[in-house]
Amino acid sequence: MYRRLDAPEYPAQCHEFFQFRGRVVRSVFCLGLVSCIAFLGKLSWRHISPTEFLSSPSIGAQIVLSHGGLVLGTAYADLGYAFRNIPYGKAGRWEEPRSMSWQGIVSTTQNQTSCMQPPESALTTPVEDCLKLNVFVPWAAQPDSELPVFVWFYGGAFMVGTAADSVPSEAAWHLVAAHRMIIVVPDTRLGAFGYLGSNRLRRNSTGNWGTLDQKLALSWVTQNIARFGGDPKAITIGGWSSGAAASSVLLAMLPSSQPLRGAIMMSGGFASWAAFNLKTAEETYDSLLDAVGCAGSVACQTDGPPCPCLLDVPAERLVNAANILSWAPIIDGTLLSAHPFAAFQAGTVKPVPIILGSCLDEGMAALDGGATPADFKKWMTGFAPPEASLQEAIDLYMGPENKPVTDAVHHGRTPAYWAMRRASADRGMVCVSRRVQRAWPAHAWQFIWESRYPGEKTDGFGPGFSHQSDQRFLFQEQIPGSWLPPADALHRAFAEFIHGHRPASAWSQDGEGVIFEQSGAVPSEMRTEQCNFWDEFDKGFF
Repeated sequence: MYRRLDAPEYPAQCHEFFQFRGRVVRSVFCLGLVSCIAFLGKLSWRHISPTEFLSSPSIGAQIVLSHGGLVLGTAYADLGYAFRNIPYGKAGRWEEPRSMSWQGIVSTTQNQTSCMQPPESALTTPVEDCLKLNVFVPWAAQPDSELPVFVWFYGGAFMVGTAADSVPSEAAWHLVAAHRMIIVVPDTRLGAFGYLGSNRLRRNSTGNWGTLDQKLALSWVTQNIARFGGDPKAITIGGWSSGAAASSVLLAMLPSSQPLRGAIMMSGGFASWAAFNLKTAEETYDSLLDAVGCAGSVACQTDGPPCPCLLDVPAERLVNAANILSWAPIIDGTLLSAHPFAAFQAGTVKPVPIILGSCLDEGMAALDGGATPADFKKWMTGFAPPEASLQEAIDLYMGPENKPVTDAVHHGRTPAYWAMRRASADRGMVCVSRRVQRAWPAHAWQFIWESRYPGEKTDGFGPGFSHQSDQRFLFQEQIPGSWLPPADALHRAFAEFIHGHRPASAWSQDGEGVIFEQSGAVPSEMRTEQCNFWDEFDKGFF
């Protein structure tokens, strides 16, 4: 399936999308210039960009879905079509989702809702009835275009995140229009609504309501994406952070009947926190019962379906109670029988090609920015296995050849601080990814991210090449010119992969690693000395 790309092979022909012809769009545009003067008077209270004006639903795209219902999307001249908040499923609280159908037209021109989470975490309104998805289609697509499809799962610790925030249309076009693919971004249940699990809250499966949503979203894509010009046999899943972890969970439990071309995992695939065991889930369930006043309910302490007390708790109260707890898919023995890394070791993962990687300074700060070598030694004493050579571990991060350099990206913190961040990143992410890449049952490519432009925000993950700094380059509409090479290299490599080709623009041969730095993609060893050290003690994830 995967082969070398010696030259761009994406289709260049320009077809019109469905029943809309270029002459219609141009005519409407000309008429729009006439009506614009009067229309803008009514809309003078807010800025209207030319693209937004052209995106009037009157010149949008109307698609008939597999169940017969219609959706009306928005046209962006010369870029593509956006369909927002398409309902793909429906589920009551802690119920397995079921597919949706309707008669007539549903307008999908605006992002309106997201799944329950703290309201300050979302630009749209959090609701329980939230199973919607966004679809971005290139302008030149036709029903028979058979374009590849990239289904993106957003990050947010399985607690926060929205389709609207993670991939706004302005960011989607960099991949959709330039590299001719369809992007689908589903909203799925989060926090207690998506991952509360217990034998006392079991409807066949338990604790995997959000995972079931993702599975249903993939089924929707398989059934409907051809109507948007996509190829249902060419689906690639991907995500960042918990979205990457979710992708590795799906690789461990998707049925063989679900078509899948590959997976891209940025900072989270197969990590220790990708899934929790049932014991942890039971403890979280007890904590939530205490927090919402249901601990004394006999029904809530009895094995079986959700108890009335929990079902009656207002959604906002559940969000507040869940916000101080940790969430992830549950190894419940029904839907998910093993942690994704254990499934990989057992050979029960879906054997499709993968790309996985993480950031150089991924580890969260356990020391302050003024840490000294003595502070680092004390920290490493508790971090390294007791049987490891402490001095060897220290030298791997603070020795003459390995001591971090405080360049422009890393100024203001000491080398000891960065050594701690990198040791934590290596053991928790980089070396886990290397173990997977080396023994994966299909083609696998690994990267380390070492790019960050001045002023780039990473939502509290700290300075340096931190968690989220890679995702900002994938879905970012305004990158300084001097930092475009790593963004372009990332887009190109991912596009090659999503199109079913070998990502040869970044990885010239199998087995090598790649660093995405300011100059672009550079072949490199994947922290060989450091990972060889940790591999002596960690056979799975850390």
